[in-house]
Amino acid sequence: MSYTQLTNFADSATSPALSPDGRMLTFVRGESTFAGPGQIYVKLLPDGEPVQLTNDNSSKMSPKFSLDGARIGYSTAFADAAKTMDTWVVPVLGGQPRRLLTNAVGLTWIENAARQPRVLFSELTGRGGQMSIVSSTESRTEQRTVYLPPENGMAHRSYLSPDGKWALVIEMLDTWLPCRLTPFDGSSPGKPVGPAPAQCTDAAWSPDGRWMYFSTSTGSGVHTWRQRFPDGTPEQVTFGVTEEEGIHFAPDGRSFVTSIGTSQSTVWIHDSQGDRQITSEGYSFRPSISPDGKKLYYLIRAAGTASFIAGGLWVADLASGQRQRLLPDFQMRHYTISADGQRVVFVASDEKGHAPVWLASLNGPTAPRRLATLNSWGAWFGAPGEVVLEGEEKGTLFVYRIKEDGGELQKMVPTSNLFAFSVSPDGRWVAAQDSRAWGALYAFPAGGGAPTLICTSCSPPQGTDPKPPDMVWTPDGTFVYLKFAGSTYAIPRQPGQLMPVVPASGFLSKDAVAALPGARLISEQDNLFPGPNPSIYAFTKIATQRNIYRVPVP
Repeated sequence: MSYTQLTNFADSATSPALSPDGRMLTFVRGESTFAGPGQIYVKLLPDGEPVQLTNDNSSKMSPKFSLDGARIGYSTAFADAAKTMDTWVVPVLGGQPRRLLTNAVGLTWIENAARQPRVLFSELTGRGGQMSIVSSTESRTEQRTVYLPPENGMAHRSYLSPDGKWALVIEMLDTWLPCRLTPFDGSSPGKPVGPAPAQCTDAAWSPDGRWMYFSTSTGSGVHTWRQRFPDGTPEQVTFGVTEEEGIHFAPDGRSFVTSIGTSQSTVWIHDSQGDRQITSEGYSFRPSISPDGKKLYYLIRAAGTASFIAGGLWVADLASGQRQRLLPDFQMRHYTISADGQRVVFVASDEKGHAPVWLASLNGPTAPRRLATLNSWGAWFGAPGEVVLEGEEKGTLFVYRIKEDGGELQKMVPTSNLFAFSVSPDGRWVAAQDSRAWGALYAFPAGGGAPTLICTSCSPPQGTDPKPPDMVWTPDGTFVYLKFAGSTYAIPRQPGQLMPVVPASGFLSKDAVAALPGARLISEQDNLFPGPNPSIYAFTKIATQRNIYRVPVP
């Protein structure tokens, strides 16, 4: 199969979409295939020069043309310091972008029976992190729900079938799920479609409505699949060592456009010797420095992994450079090293995609023990003899604690649907986002009580890639690290308390954090993973190269 290259950037072009007449292409010039920093571009096909339409620092996703081809709509997160996820529009011929709808992402224009333009988009419902699919006019009148996922489910994108009766939905819980086919009238939740188990990140309909297409990973990278509507057998369309993500069909149905490329993540260490690279192959992520500062732990994403955020655990000796794979039977989504450096608590995916919590020794012959069967998002060591985990109970997230022997599982924090980052060494505090207050960071006390507001807008929503914690304690509690607007500060422990002194209104700026007694700026690198003291930290470098191609329909 011969592909036609439509862009030729040395960096990355993603999220392609064609105009209704097929003569123009829009895309994001940026690394993320979901949502991330970048600018909206438009290009006249086949050989026009790409024209930049936006120039701001907001995270962007999913550009799409309006029905008349005159505007491009795109989604943003935290644009102009707003704590919302919104849809903006920009004229194709250039001009000032303007906000079209607040709390609306993944928007596409559709037509109703009267040929009046309507829109289909996703919105946060206010119930935890839940994001539903809705339809309305451009002014948000006549709004109705098309698909409502479980309370922690987030339906990020949706595409209406050519006959207007069905919608393909792209959704996630703690990771991407298979795509969903649901009736547009909202009469039922529908059913998963495409290959399974899999993680589906985008979808499209062939113009005749006979085929459903998916950008999905079954364990060997993201590729294009298709399935005859409504219940044919899924079949793979694109292959190879690259990944193909995003799908938008040409009006004649004979081809589609997609973003093709590769991405590599390497782990680096910063210490008294400066910066040096530790890994060089594969996709390495979620580094963690041992409490004595002598070892570096990290995950490497492997072929066949059922989750983008899962990988095998490795350790590197920082003095000798020797590397070793640990616990090879597990693909971990999250892990934490104990304060004595002898054990690891982790969340690992099983063959069905379930993710229980395990406890294992790093140096001894003791077999790993499963502590909790709850489907979990993260696990940490808490008070002596306890493990803290974030798990689902009937679709709702709670922070729990459990004894290291697997007994006495109980809710540690009564507030539901938190996105936890870390636990204090004494097990008394949990640093977390509250999904009802996007951008805000809190410290929640164990057992209940009013949380401490750390900041109102320093903790943006988590994307699909593992990110450093916005607040984390050193294993001995000597420092707490706080990330604010991409800058990481080390705040020394005050006598008798593990929590820093926080203003009643939270920290309003980086300057307010820097003004704390003894506080110091560690780095302004966004992908920084702090170490046991401010002189050492790990960070990741992600190299991505992608371009837009036209792929003929088989």
